[in-house]
Amino acid sequence: MKKWLIAFIFVILSQLALALPNPVITINPTSVYEYSTTAFNITVNNFMGNEVITQMETDTAGFNVINVTYFANWASVISQDNITWTGSSIPTNVISALFQFTARAPAVTANETRTWLISSTGASTQ
Repeated sequence: MKKWLIAFIFVILSQLALALPNPVITINPTSVYEYSTTAFNITVNNFMGNEVITQMETDTAGFNVINVTYFANWASVISQDNITWTGSSIPTNVISALFQFTARAPAVTANETRTWLISSTGASTQ
């Protein structure tokens, strides 16, 4: 069985381009096998961040999103190639906010690397 290796690019979109620190965003797992159905966890550390995060978005290009876990007050919109969460916020004192979704990897002819963009937007606290 061929293996997908997913390379994730974390881009933090901020209204204050030079303001630091920004949230730390991670995703797990970072590799999956073709045809596998996988639960992905996006973790956001916004402790001492420069903005309250009000939107999260991730690419899911090439994968079939099966389910997005509902968390109170967050609404999710699934499109063909991404998921967007809105309607709530991640304050600057939050160490670990979790977003979860389940997706199925497509078939591949050889091992591949895929890049997904994960971004956050929000309102400045300064």
